[in-house]
Amino acid sequence: MKRWIAPGVIACGFLTPATLPAQGNWTREVRAPTPRTEVAVAVRDGEIFVIGGLTRRGVTRLVEVYHPRKRRWRTSASLPLPVHHPGAGVVGKRLYVVGGFGRGSFWAGADTLYEYLPRPNAWKKRASMPTARGALGVGVIDGKLHAVGGRSQRGDVAAHEVYDPATDTWKRLAPMPTARDHLAAAVLRGRLYAIGGRLGSYARNLGVNEVYNPRTDAWATRRPIPTPRSGIAAAVLDGRISSSAESRWRGPSRTTRATTPTETGGRSSPRCPGRGTAWARRPGEAGSSS
Repeated sequence: MKRWIAPGVIACGFLTPATLPAQGNWTREVRAPTPRTEVAVAVRDGEIFVIGGLTRRGVTRLVEVYHPRKRRWRTSASLPLPVHHPGAGVVGKRLYVVGGFGRGSFWAGADTLYEYLPRPNAWKKRASMPTARGALGVGVIDGKLHAVGGRSQRGDVAAHEVYDPATDTWKRLAPMPTARDHLAAAVLRGRLYAIGGRLGSYARNLGVNEVYNPRTDAWATRRPIPTPRSGIAAAVLDGRISSSAESRWRGPSRTTRATTPTETGGRSSPRCPGRGTAWARRPGEAGSSS
C-alpha cells in the first residue's frame, strides 16, 4: 500500500496499518430538505450550515442548517445573492461566506464577503475581497480568514488574501506557488495547507501540496498527494489532515452521513467514503462537470 509521508498529513486510502486511526462506520442521518451541490459547508456553534450551491433549477441563495443532536434541519436566512462554489469559514462564532460564482453570469467570480448574524437571523455584507473568484480554499489562523486560489474570469489564480474581522479589512499575502481552483484548504498547527486542485478541468488535476507559514509569510512545497485530484475536501482529525475527492456524478444530493469510531487495533485499512459530487459542465470543458 502506498504511503503519503508529508509531515502531519494523510490522504484517505493511503495509510499503512501502523499509522491507522480508529476506523469509522457510516450511519445514515436525516436527509437534507433540498438536493444540491457545489455548496459551502461550515460548522458554527454545533450546527452544520449548508450554503448556496446549485439545485436542478439553478444557482440558489438557500441556507439550510442541521443540528446533529436534535437530528433536525431548519432553514436559515438566505444569502443576499445566489452563489455556487463559495468558500466558508468560522472565526469564533462568526460564520463567513467568501466569493463563489454566479454574480452577473454563471461562471463570473464574486468578491463578496458575508457574515451571518444569528440575531436577527440575517447576513451582513463585509469588506469585499480584493480578488473576485470561486472554487477557492478557505482556512482560519489566529482569528483571521485566509482565502487561497480559485478561478476568476481570467483563469486560475494564486491569490492569497487574509481578512481581519476586527478591522473589517483585507490584506494581500504571499501568493501560492501554484495557481489552481477546486483545491482543499486545511489548518494544522498554525499553518495553512493547500492541497490538490485543478487547472480548469478534470484533465488537469493536480497532486500539489503546499504549506503556508504565517510567521514568515512564505510557502513551502511538501510531498504531493499520491493521486492528483480536484473538487477535494479536507479535514483535520487527530493531528492529521485527511482528504478525499470528487468524481463524475448524476445530480444534486441531499444525503448526510456521520461517522462513529470503532476499534480496529490497526489491523485493517479504513474504507474511504464514496467520492464526492459534480454537477454542471463549464462551457468549453470536455468532460468537466464542476
